[in-house]
Amino acid sequence: MRGRGDRDSAPRAQGTGEAVKRPRPSDTATGRGRSDARPSPGRSRTAIRSEDAKAIRKLDTEDVQRRGPRGRTQASVLGRIAKPTIERHGRNLASRRKDAGGGRHEHHAGRRGVDQLQPVLNSSVGRRLQLDRQYRMHKHGDIARRLDLHERLRQTGGWRSRRTNGRICQAFTHLHFGFRYPGPSIYPRHCWTPHWRPWVDWCWWDVCYAECDPRPLICRPIVYNASPQWTTREYPVWRPLPVVASGTWVDVPAVDVPASSLDLQLLAVRFVDPGHPQEKLGPRYRIWFRNSSAADIVGGFNVVLLASNGPPQGTGYVEAGVRVTKIQAAEIQSVDIRLPFEATTMGRDEQGTPVPFSHIQAVVDGDNEVNEVFPENNGAVLSRGDVLSVDPALFSAEKTSLQPGETVAIAGEGLGPEPGKVMVFVAGLEMQAEIHGWFDLGVRVKMPPLLVTQETKMEVVVVRGDGAASNSLPVQLVPHTAPSIPSP
Repeated sequence: MRGRGDRDSAPRAQGTGEAVKRPRPSDTATGRGRSDARPSPGRSRTAIRSEDAKAIRKLDTEDVQRRGPRGRTQASVLGRIAKPTIERHGRNLASRRKDAGGGRHEHHAGRRGVDQLQPVLNSSVGRRLQLDRQYRMHKHGDIARRLDLHERLRQTGGWRSRRTNGRICQAFTHLHFGFRYPGPSIYPRHCWTPHWRPWVDWCWWDVCYAECDPRPLICRPIVYNASPQWTTREYPVWRPLPVVASGTWVDVPAVDVPASSLDLQLLAVRFVDPGHPQEKLGPRYRIWFRNSSAADIVGGFNVVLLASNGPPQGTGYVEAGVRVTKIQAAEIQSVDIRLPFEATTMGRDEQGTPVPFSHIQAVVDGDNEVNEVFPENNGAVLSRGDVLSVDPALFSAEKTSLQPGETVAIAGEGLGPEPGKVMVFVAGLEMQAEIHGWFDLGVRVKMPPLLVTQETKMEVVVVRGDGAASNSLPVQLVPHTAPSIPSP
């Protein structure tokens, strides 16, 4: 039985009995970005609220009408608005919200009711993966942790023995390169990742329209301004996070805080994506915290994430953070923080090769601005490998209508570093799409070559290597258009 991060595992190419070769350290890209590569943000870019989505859509009405609400429009608009605003200048697109701490919208677009997905749930894959159970647990999130899928994978032989190897195209390794993966230890330390291509750029959704967002409300991070440079401080010995090393926000008992006192509590940390070496982007994490007080906290405070080799000391770390402006009494919020790219090369292995950091420290109220009664529950120091991934989610397909055999990119998050399966359900049939590209934030797949004579509804589900399934994404399958013959 193999344990953490089995390096010998590999996806299998379609039509062969041989596994796709595991990338070697020599295969790793140099990390030299193009001349137009985006600078490492070091700050959060994250999901926006529906009010902000409406404001953005006003800027590109023609594109929305031409391409549809789930097409390339979203990425193109956000490319013009979100990147310079959030990433480079740390501004807050959500600052126009009436309530910076609350105002979560009760809208679950993209995640239909369980009763509407019976063909998917009753399929052989659906029964084997217990999709009915996974989807019914959606409201509160943290599904993979609650089902203990990471431990099940370890107990059944680790990544090499996973049962969710999909159909891989023959050119898969030519379209990807090897790099050192800074994610959970259940995954290999060295993984394939796609070269930065247009489809990868399209899938890079650090922000998501509310109407395209299938995640539970509590898992939709709030956008805040970047925090000021963190100042080294003396912290207490942190209390362990709830349930597992990286914590949870589900069914955590409230802290008993006196009526006239204030207290913030760090609940959980999750891994979102590893960044990309060719674009000098560092890894992104999501942090959940709660105001355990009976009163709102309106003065503002910083949420800080530090990466280091070993538990953070006074020096030898890189950091990033956000400035939370308000949190209501008893409210749970989440924020995304992307570490600088330097975090991925700050360590060294036995051969002296640069490797990612070994530990992270997450701190809520990092500058002690809130007078709290229990400051020891504000932070945690975690081994990088102990931080679990966010649950899989699909945001949108590159096109709303597809022809049989067509290749399409699908954006999401929490999909894992290497291929699982991409399942297609149409007209009572259950098939796999052929995988041409895969990384944590998206996949590029070729649809099965079906014969259809009319527009048909199709459901797409991505299954991560540990068995965690994404929401079902509806796409229309349309017949091939007959070529027109010109007049002689």
